Amino acid sequence: MEKKIINIDGLIFSLQNRGGISSMLYQILKNLNSQQLNLILYNQNLKKNFNNQNIKIKNKSKRIFEILRSIDLNDGEIFHSTYYRCLRNKKKTILISTFYDFIHEYYRKDFKSNILVYFKKKIAKQSDIIHCISENTKNDLLNIYGNKFENKCRVIYPFISDDYLKLNLETKNQILYVGGRQKYKNFNNVVMAISKIKNHKLKIVGGGILNNNEKLFLNNYLGDRYEHVGFISNKKLNIEYNRSKCLVYCSNYEGFGIPIIEAMKSGCPVIVKNGSSIDEVVNNSGLMLKTADPAEIAEAIKGFDDLSLRNKFIKIGIENSYRFTTSKLIKNYNMLYSL
Repeated sequence: MEKKIINIDGLIFSLQNRGGISSMLYQILKNLNSQQLNLILYNQNLKKNFNNQNIKIKNKSKRIFEILRSIDLNDGEIFHSTYYRCLRNKKKTILISTFYDFIHEYYRKDFKSNILVYFKKKIAKQSDIIHCISENTKNDLLNIYGNKFENKCRVIYPFISDDYLKLNLETKNQILYVGGRQKYKNFNNVVMAISKIKNHKLKIVGGGILNNNEKLFLNNYLGDRYEHVGFISNKKLNIEYNRSKCLVYCSNYEGFGIPIIEAMKSGCPVIVKNGSSIDEVVNNSGLMLKTADPAEIAEAIKGFDDLSLRNKFIKIGIENSYRFTTSKLIKNYNMLYSL
């Protein structure tokens, strides 16, 4: 039987070269081995990032508002929409779409979010298969769009880079925060919590540059007890996980929460707020908080002064991270295209 042509949309790499979605897709594309794949890229400089011999790069010119433009393919081909791009003419093309979360539906109501929400609903209707990165994302999709979409859904977790592993490094009085600092992430609560703990420093990784209001807030609560770095390599981030007393990741909502498993793989215990996908991903292997207010976060951090407790969470965290290894999940990703 002749194999179908598989086209994977690389639009997200132009919109967000680094970040949760990009990191996840880099790992998938690095490890896919089932058949020949066409990766559609809109930035030729990104070609060097993809060395999987099964992937053929198709360069296209990026147009204004590229995300709003539907794509045309031939009958019988497979299209994997990795960031909610629709097909202009569905015909006999097989459409797979990946859904990450419903943050825009729950927390963001600006013009750009409204546009994205429109296309998400449109592609859910158009899709033959909807890949959800967690059971929580699937449940949100069904709650918002209706149970009629259930037969389309396939839950496959992201797998986490092998760059993250436990090293023999000395632990510092450093609390790690990784990712965005939007209100629902409870970043301010983390800052206020650390202000209550003497001799501890906050290390902030990623999330874009600090704006003036954030700098004023940090200086007011922590003085010189914080440091912000932008994007750093997996290798450097792995070192920060290994050096840190813990990762504090007290977001109200996540579609998955990749830094949680990166930290666990690295032997860094995590403090999280329960709810959304966090319960599912952490699997009782992190310190779970109910409200994640500053006092509760501070007490949780102080709790890791007990080395036996900290070592316990390091051990069970590493064990939990095995659920997201490449060898366990890659077969499921390859099967997405076995249609």
